[in-house]
Amino acid sequence: MDHLRCKTPHRVHNEFYMHMLAYNLIRKTIAIAAAQRSVLPYQISFKGALQTRMNFLASLHVDTDLDQWCIRLLSAIASEEIGNRPDRVEPRVKKRRPKPYDAMTKPRSEYKKAYRRRTYIKGPVPFGSDPKDPLPISISRSKAMQSMPND
Repeated sequence: MDHLRCKTPHRVHNEFYMHMLAYNLIRKTIAIAAAQRSVLPYQISFKGALQTRMNFLASLHVDTDLDQWCIRLLSAIASEEIGNRPDRVEPRVKKRRPKPYDAMTKPRSEYKKAYRRRTYIKGPVPFGSDPKDPLPISISRSKAMQSMPND
């Protein structure tokens, strides 16, 4: 649940609670598997349990005996133990890098039209006419170099 995809408050509310429901279902499955194996729940990998559950869902429609399927699922999740990790430190940092571009708020076709108009009608910007350029065309580089102080 790195970021929510919905835009309206009602949908964000629903998406948040669905994430919480899925998280608690996985944790409950881990707790049951840990109790059957006589280990502590935090000794079982959450990611391993999630992947095992996703892999077992494919075989759910094939198995006719739901009780056997659940027993196999719990034993597979219980086998996803976390190893001994002394001195493990996981610092909390932002994982998504900020993008240098604005978010896309219009349809892609409008951006393409605007890009074509800017590129083909106006043409490329000539060197030195950009206001951000430190050396405009009217000043030559040799004059600029002469006016710089010597170190």
